[in-house]
Amino acid sequence: MLAERQKSANSNSTHPYQGWFDLHANDDYAKSVDEMLALADELADEADERTRKKMEAAFERGFQLEWMFWKSAYEMEEWGI
Repeated sequence: MLAERQKSANSNSTHPYQGWFDLHANDDYAKSVDEMLALADELADEADERTRKKMEAAFERGFQLEWMFWKSAYEMEEWGI
């Protein structure tokens, strides 16, 4: 995970994103992610096919938005609005 790598590389840093690294690179955060993934799996197991398709589409859209966010940061894009 990016945050874990950056946190260990910059543990005593004044890096402008140090707070983000600290937030996302700890056991509590990892535990909450695991719990949410387990809950999503449980709900999907109990859902009908139509609901599972909607869940899958929402997950895929979230993934696309996350990818677009990191891509725009990497490419230093300006806000288009």
